[in-house]
Amino acid sequence: MDISWDKKFADRVAQACISKFNSLRKTGKPKDKEWTLLACVVKQMQETGDLEVVALGTGSKCLGEKHMNDEGLLVHDSHAEVVARRAFVLYLLDQVENTAKGKPSIMEVAGDKFRIIHGISFHFYSSHTPCGDASIFPKQDWIESVGKAIISTAQQPSFNDDTLRCLNESSDSDVWNKLVTEPVRKKVKTEENDSEVYDEVNKLKDAKNESGINESSNTNSLQKKAHEVNVNVESRHIYVDIYRTGAKCVAGERADPKLSGSNYHVTGVLRTKPGRGDPTLSMSCSDKLFKWSVLGVQGSLLMLFLEAPLYIQTITIGQCPYSHEAMQRALFERFREKLQNVQFPTKYQISTPVLLHSDIHFDFSQCSVDGIGREGSKMMPSPASIIWSSSTHGNKHEVATNGHKQGATTKSLSTPKGSVSICRRSIADRVLGIMMDREYFQEILSHNLTYGDLKLQSQNYYNAWERLKTKVLCNWSVKPKYINLFTVNSSIGKLPG
Repeated sequence: MDISWDKKFADRVAQACISKFNSLRKTGKPKDKEWTLLACVVKQMQETGDLEVVALGTGSKCLGEKHMNDEGLLVHDSHAEVVARRAFVLYLLDQVENTAKGKPSIMEVAGDKFRIIHGISFHFYSSHTPCGDASIFPKQDWIESVGKAIISTAQQPSFNDDTLRCLNESSDSDVWNKLVTEPVRKKVKTEENDSEVYDEVNKLKDAKNESGINESSNTNSLQKKAHEVNVNVESRHIYVDIYRTGAKCVAGERADPKLSGSNYHVTGVLRTKPGRGDPTLSMSCSDKLFKWSVLGVQGSLLMLFLEAPLYIQTITIGQCPYSHEAMQRALFERFREKLQNVQFPTKYQISTPVLLHSDIHFDFSQCSVDGIGREGSKMMPSPASIIWSSSTHGNKHEVATNGHKQGATTKSLSTPKGSVSICRRSIADRVLGIMMDREYFQEILSHNLTYGDLKLQSQNYYNAWERLKTKVLCNWSVKPKYINLFTVNSSIGKLPG
């Protein structure tokens, strides 16, 4: 079957992900005036083109450094993209186990490893642009008298928000007509073809000329109106602001100047997710998506069993403020020069997923909730994260808050009973269970292993990660060593699967 990864495909992916979310029971879903982020991994069969959501996650929270757990029982980063990826790891572990036991699976044996059967691809969906660099781009000013044209410059504004609002609400169309009948000095940008914008502007100009309006008779009133709103008619400044991210520049990178308008942020730098009073060490989702595009989405532990890394083919962003240029910059372009001289181990590559945008909205997105909420009520991010993997959870899903199982008692927070299936200790338990049935792992298992030791057994992945950090991601945040020092051998069979 000829498969095109285009706008129609993006809408199919978005619809499949939202439908799967809607099919889950209400537990953990946002309540009144609460919003959340949704992310999913979708499997596609090349022969039929059929789509299936195999992993899903929601959430927008992240634990600060002071709350990091040294027993591997808490999920430190509960942003939807990270939750969905970890749920996908559960799905892949199930497929490895099924293959090893001769059960139906999307994998096949490849020597002493496993690989995905030919004709299957995986695709990523997020209801919003990833936090960090991908979320920084100019806001677009839509002007009624220009139709779909966006008039903007990179210059600093010469008026404040109140005067801009005065200009936008003005009934005197001469001001805006003057703006569009002057020669366009800088190409305007839209989500559609730029030529369509120029056609729109030229039509307005022709209509005005044909009407016989004498522009000179309106010059004085135009200059007066422009003066009232502090607009320089000759240079035609229009206020330019940018969408902002709460993610913070890491030490060693350029710092945000935090000036007004478009000079608030710098772009192209590594960032950590925001934390309320307690800074986090979790990298932004923009940064993590880039990491996955080089090392694979499977992570280090799963690479113990796979013949090659697993790469995502497309990334679809749902209905939200979106910039294709910002996504390209965040996921590829900002690292292009540094990557040129990096040699990665065999099977590792620099993957460039196809970037897509869907206009199908998610009912619990921040924009959607803000639009339907009661006047005067405060909009809040949902404190919960939903975790679902098709083969692990079936018709039920898990709910996490503050990195642990929702509803866990204070007494159980430091025990496996209070943990969820995507925490580090639980995934390590699943990995060790598979290793026990593989003869070539027996020597390794005869020693006491820490979580850090277990990750190091995936030598090629470790080498690829070290080269990526050394040559490209030099300022990637370093988490304290103690969080990887818990012993994993003794936990086999004691944690939720």
